[in-house]
Amino acid sequence: GSSLFLFAVGTLYGVVGTLNIADLAVKISQASPADEGIIAAAGLLLLVVFGIKSAMFPLYLWLPGAYAQTSAAVAALFAIMTKVGLYAIIRVHGTLFSDQAGALAGLHSNVVLWLGIITLLLATFGVYASRGLKEQAAFLILASVATLLVGIGINTEQALSATLFYLIHSTLIGAAMFLLADIIAQSRGAFEDKFRMGPAIHHAKLIGSLFIIAAIAIVGMPPLSGFMGKVLLLQSALASNASMWIYAAILSGSLIMIMAMARSGSNLFYNVDTQIQVHTAAVKKRSIYWVFLLLMSSPILVISAGPISSFTDKMSAQLSQHQHYIDSVLTQPAFAEDN
Repeated sequence: GSSLFLFAVGTLYGVVGTLNIADLAVKISQASPADEGIIAAAGLLLLVVFGIKSAMFPLYLWLPGAYAQTSAAVAALFAIMTKVGLYAIIRVHGTLFSDQAGALAGLHSNVVLWLGIITLLLATFGVYASRGLKEQAAFLILASVATLLVGIGINTEQALSATLFYLIHSTLIGAAMFLLADIIAQSRGAFEDKFRMGPAIHHAKLIGSLFIIAAIAIVGMPPLSGFMGKVLLLQSALASNASMWIYAAILSGSLIMIMAMARSGSNLFYNVDTQIQVHTAAVKKRSIYWVFLLLMSSPILVISAGPISSFTDKMSAQLSQHQHYIDSVLTQPAFAEDN
């Protein structure tokens, strides 16, 4: 990833002579037709770099294994880290290849959209085929990343606002899912979080209730925030020429994930053998409190949907005002003196 990034940055600098994002946007809009191919190649190479970070198809294979094998706390934190690559796509490609980029305008949007749809479908199958809850949580994170990629690929202000709303939801609920998987693994001893017959889970009613809330939220069922985020994305998809494919991918993916989570819950909480005796670690109340707090963010997002949507609308509008950003940067005294 680092090597590809250096190649992309070096290529851009060699063609336009700057690495300042605002200045790059101006130079790209003024690029000669002879340089457009090289700039496009460098831009797509940058997209590969950010795609590795955000786990976009076909660069996602590292995520399920890495997230499933690490500790719950680290995996919960990593649920945020994949969003860094997504923000980089929004900021860098959104600015460099905006409507002002001439022939290179929207260079990334169709690529991101279709790779997002493919990533979503593959992540959905991964959720269904998972053999343990941690592995399933990792594929659920991948599915949320894919949904965000679709929103970025639609490339409208409304879609970006919906993407930001869903980003808040998916980050918090994804973290809760990993922490909950760890609690369940501790409660089942040697059977861990695997989907097979095992001992009854301690505090099954409490942990089962948390699992139901997490499952409803993360697959996007009403009345929690995942449903609202997907509705906002589907509304914004009407402006896309690929709206039929977007609807098919998101709706079919959600249906398959609902079935997968229902099967997982049945295996973990109902497929039990009371005769099995295993040594289990005591579940810390603090862990349950953290899961509860993270899950409560979902109904809070629904209750506060008006103010939060207003905030994401303003943020989306600001991110979409590329000329304002360019003017603000290039008119700074320090930059003007250097040039």
